[in-house]
Amino acid sequence: MVLVVLLLTATSACSERSFGPADADAVRAVLDRQRDAWNRGDLAAFMEGYHQAPEIVFTSSAKIRRGWEEAMAAYQRRYVDGDAKMGTLSFTDVEITGLGPDAALAMGRFELRDTPQAGWGIFSLVLTRRDGRWGIVHDHSSGAPEETPAQAPAAAPSPEPATASRRVAVTIDDLPVAAYGSHPSDEARREVVKGLCTAIREAGIPVTGFVNMSNHERDPSLMQAWIDCGIALGNHTWSHPHLQEIGLDAYLEDLRRGHEALRELVGDEQPIPFRYPYLHRGFDPDSRRAITGLLEELDSRVAPVTIDTWDWLYAAGHQRATTEGDAAAAERYRSSWMWNLQEATLEAEHLARELFGREPPQILLLHANALGSRDLPAFLSWLRRRGYAFVTLDEALADEAYALPDESWSPTGDSWWLRLRRSRSLAHGTPPFHDLDAIPASP
Repeated sequence: MVLVVLLLTATSACSERSFGPADADAVRAVLDRQRDAWNRGDLAAFMEGYHQAPEIVFTSSAKIRRGWEEAMAAYQRRYVDGDAKMGTLSFTDVEITGLGPDAALAMGRFELRDTPQAGWGIFSLVLTRRDGRWGIVHDHSSGAPEETPAQAPAAAPSPEPATASRRVAVTIDDLPVAAYGSHPSDEARREVVKGLCTAIREAGIPVTGFVNMSNHERDPSLMQAWIDCGIALGNHTWSHPHLQEIGLDAYLEDLRRGHEALRELVGDEQPIPFRYPYLHRGFDPDSRRAITGLLEELDSRVAPVTIDTWDWLYAAGHQRATTEGDAAAAERYRSSWMWNLQEATLEAEHLARELFGREPPQILLLHANALGSRDLPAFLSWLRRRGYAFVTLDEALADEAYALPDESWSPTGDSWWLRLRRSRSLAHGTPPFHDLDAIPASP
């Protein structure tokens, strides 16, 4: 009954207005500030996300708590006093719906890690605007496996589950924005970056983005948005050339130019990893030696890929269908991409177990495009449900699987696991077909 009165009061106060995009952004900002405050250990700032009133309600694990003061005391006891630890909080799959001009419902997933109280689950929050300020008045959380908010952070979506059994480093290529044939408008490019950065911040995950610095020249503000997003940056060459098309000398110059331009952007302290365009490492020995030598000179480590989703192919089709106004085709590309993301992940898991009898950390390849901007939160949620924790690229590369030599030779770009499987076969003298006589002759 109290909640109904609150909403009626809020919605009737200014009935001539409607809930719009700016209001949704303001509500989302409340959650962002809560997450950031929690992660820096500032409980007082976290509690500013709630209206400081006795009628606010917290429900969780079959318990109901009322009042700002009681909630503050409960958080203090559980996460601050004595040897308690607040940990790291993140949100994913956040949906915001207007309930009136001055009221909103926010729903999503939360995760809390790096604390004995780690857990994850779903939340729903009712927020109202009072005196121009949005604040939470009703907080419901359903946690698993731990009891959460109202005794853990309320508006809390997702880091890795405490029981995560797999690890993955997320990488995004072709920053600031990938273009497929035709360049999207400046506004569309900004929306791609905004959507991806929002998903990354809400998920609370580490990401490394690989930059084509020639794309940076078109709109420098886009790269600044990526820097503000807090991701690590790597070199993807200046212009994303293909070695076989431009030749070795031009390729080396393009690689160096991209590295030096990125160094000016990020400063001298940050390491700059390298990702081969098209994942093509060079087909002949001379090219490989020359590229490796330059990377050693630049102190730039190669970042391979184990989960190659081919999202660029689906994104190009989606962009083309959208431009042509074919909504049905655009949706087919999108849904097919989501299936392929999952299939590529399952394939990488299988190859890893085949090679090592275990699953080293995976390295996921995505691209900075509109598909990812829209659907990255859903894919990250699927990875979490599959037991993945999100790690940095450096943490993934620290596994010994990434120190093994790649002795395979291929004119195409392939995943690291495929390269290692070929290398192992070559080292043992095992041909691709174990019984060549069993292969039927061509008709």
